[in-house]
Amino acid sequence: MILQDFTIGKIRSTNAKVFVNWSEFTSSRAARRVVNAQVRGHAQRRVLQMHFAQWVTYISVLRWQQILCARAEQHYRKVILQKCFERWQHNVILRRRYRKKTRVALVHWKLTLQRRVFDGWKQYLHIKREKQQRIHEALEFRHKQFVRLGLRYWMTAALHLQEQREQRVTIAQASNTANIWRRVATIARHWRYLTIRRQAITEHREAFESLRDQQPRHQSTHWPTEQIQLTRAQEAKTVALPRNGNLLSQGHMWGNAEVGFSRANERSPLSDFVLLPRNRPQPRRPIEVMLFGHADNNDPPQENEGTNVREALRCGFDFPAEPFAPLASPPDHEIDQTRCPQKLPSTRIANRELEKGAGSCLATAAPKREGGYLPLPNTTVRQLDDLERQLLALSQRKKEWKIFQQQLEAVRVEADRNPRMRAKLQSLEEHHAVRTKQWLHTKGRIRLLATEIQQLRNAFQR
Repeated sequence: MILQDFTIGKIRSTNAKVFVNWSEFTSSRAARRVVNAQVRGHAQRRVLQMHFAQWVTYISVLRWQQILCARAEQHYRKVILQKCFERWQHNVILRRRYRKKTRVALVHWKLTLQRRVFDGWKQYLHIKREKQQRIHEALEFRHKQFVRLGLRYWMTAALHLQEQREQRVTIAQASNTANIWRRVATIARHWRYLTIRRQAITEHREAFESLRDQQPRHQSTHWPTEQIQLTRAQEAKTVALPRNGNLLSQGHMWGNAEVGFSRANERSPLSDFVLLPRNRPQPRRPIEVMLFGHADNNDPPQENEGTNVREALRCGFDFPAEPFAPLASPPDHEIDQTRCPQKLPSTRIANRELEKGAGSCLATAAPKREGGYLPLPNTTVRQLDDLERQLLALSQRKKEWKIFQQQLEAVRVEADRNPRMRAKLQSLEEHHAVRTKQWLHTKGRIRLLATEIQQLRNAFQR
């Protein structure tokens, strides 16, 4: 009981102490909270005041900076505008000066160009007049040459036609004479044959009559009748002579086997000439009749000194060895009169006829290379060969130019790697520029040569 009371009392005292401690702790804690709240509030006010003061300072500084930035930007814009305006004024002044100088340069260039064009025009007119003069001289030279060649061919053809007429007259006379001799031989042969037949028949009749007189009476009753019938049957045969030309000699003659045998053995000397067939000569071409009537048909055209063998074999008659003149006649001061050849006609008759006449000189001298003329021969074939050789030489120059260009490209690639090669590259480029100019001039010459070769080929094919 006591223990319980003690325990209860102790518990009560413990609880009272705990309550007192709790109340003290609670009151101290509440006081601490109040103090903390006051301290916190004071600190917050101080911090708020401090931050507000800083914010005011920051705002004032920021606004001042903005004002300064605005002033600086305005000043910068003003300075930039002023500098741009000054630069614009300077550019306007320079532009006006440039336009003025350009105007002066254009006026100077126009005057210079007009002067050069006028000089070039004068030079062009001078060259054109010289070219027209050369063309006129070449045409006159060509016309004279054509007239000479035409006269030569005309005389040759006329002489050949005269020979043909004489030959036709001779052949006609020979043919008439041969026809007369054939007719006479045919008549002589015919009458010789008739005479022989009559003599043979007469001898046969005389022999038959003598034989009939010598036979006995009993044998002559049947045999004479049969023999007379056989003889009359053989005499009734008709013998026709061969037809020769317009002559037709026919005879009805009597004969027998013995007389025919004697005719076969005794032929007239002219019978072979009469009976053998005569071969007609092969017809000749008109050009052969005109130019080669005096020669044999199977003989080729003779090679004279002025004969073009290729044209003679192709066409059947001889052309002159120099049928064409140069494309442009050289000036008079460049012709060497001592080396002026004379063209001879193609036949001997024409030679005799031309030797009786005046005999003009067909002067065809090749122009010099230094004067700007191409050294062309007078023959078309030789002209063509010479032009083709020049064209091949120019093509070889083209190949050399391409090879040099490839070498220059290789040197350029090497100069990019090695700067020491630039001096060599510069010299090669200068040399290449010179070669390029020469190549451009060569291209023009190639084009002219190709055109001239084509013209010569067309003229040669005609």
